[in-house]
Amino acid sequence: MATTVDSAPSTDDRAIHSLSGLLRVLGSLKLTVALFALSLVTVLVGTLAQDEMNMFEVKQRYFTCWFTQLHFDDFFPQAFYPHDKPIRGRIPFPGGALIGLLLMVNLVAAKVTRFKVHSSGMKLMGGL
Repeated sequence: MATTVDSAPSTDDRAIHSLSGLLRVLGSLKLTVALFALSLVTVLVGTLAQDEMNMFEVKQRYFTCWFTQLHFDDFFPQAFYPHDKPIRGRIPFPGGALIGLLLMVNLVAAKVTRFKVHSSGMKLMGGL
């Protein structure tokens, strides 16, 4: 009596493998470093922009939006580089809300893919 072995992976195995790969990419340390670098640029430009705008306007322009535009004029505040006319030009950039959301997704994906539970029983229940 001969038995046949199905060597092709099932669709469930492929779906799990692709989900695992997606979580590995979303939880990568390279993505974490890139997102932290983007947040540093956002904080720097937001800080420099407070020379000509109040804190509420800066918060709306850079930190509570999904996408923003970094104005060249904000890179050169009047206190450091006095100029009569605004410096024209903008750079499209992810806003603080998008960077924060991606950092949260990155943290959860890293937790799911890298960290394993090592305790059991009462230690697990106690969170130790």
